[in-house]
Amino acid sequence: MRLFLLRQDLQSLKFALDDFDAARARLGKRDDEAFNQLFHHAKVFVCAMRRFARLLHAAHRARNEYPVNVAQALDLQWKSNRAFFDGYTRPRNAIEHIDGEITGANHRFLNITNDYLEVVTGVGASVSGNAWNAAYGVWRAIILQVALAVDARKQGGAIASLLRVLARRIETRPT
Repeated sequence: MRLFLLRQDLQSLKFALDDFDAARARLGKRDDEAFNQLFHHAKVFVCAMRRFARLLHAAHRARNEYPVNVAQALDLQWKSNRAFFDGYTRPRNAIEHIDGEITGANHRFLNITNDYLEVVTGVGASVSGNAWNAAYGVWRAIILQVALAVDARKQGGAIASLLRVLARRIETRPT
């Protein structure tokens, strides 16, 4: 279930990034709605990245429930990418608790420069293809090990079929 939910959050990241890019493309037309949508989709991306990180961490903590190669992949991916994912904690918290962030020390709220959302002064995160690629790479490394574990056991049934379909999907990377 954790890996299924991880995949769902990966999709949420992609949807938010695509919508963010579409809203940004409309900004040149001085479209106030596009401006509001740009910030909305950037905030959704940051929150989805944080959810992805939390699920990855939960899977990492429960890695003993997985086959050895999957557990090793979870361990490696969490340890290798933890700092990146932790970079979304403060921005997500600032989005969620913006009322507590409104102080005289914060001169800027919801500022976007290139692919960087600054929620409040000094607290922000990347909303970019590179960030999505990082999450996708983590997902890919883990799910490939899941597929190998299934193949190694030569399990049949619905779960094995589903995992083979997922493995084929990651070979044809979504755009």
